[in-house]
Amino acid sequence: MSEKPSARVPGRAPPDTSRRDHRPDWRDQVQLRLVAEFVDRAATAEIEAEINRAQAELDAAPAPALPELVERLVRVRLAHRR
Repeated sequence: MSEKPSARVPGRAPPDTSRRDHRPDWRDQVQLRLVAEFVDRAATAEIEAEINRAQAELDAAPAPALPELVERLVRVRLAHRR
């Protein structure tokens, strides 16, 4: 059984996949991209919290659009952080 490669960022923990059965797979992909992009601005836990918040706020959006909308919202929030 081989494991699929993951985009690990040195000095950061990989996304928490222990809850994979309880959340959509797209969240892991969004989190990997955002962790790689904001490695110098936010911890993985902060990014995951922003993803949770964005998903809750955008919950009324159509399901197919949700991954892109969540990623865009989190990216904007993290980019404007001080």
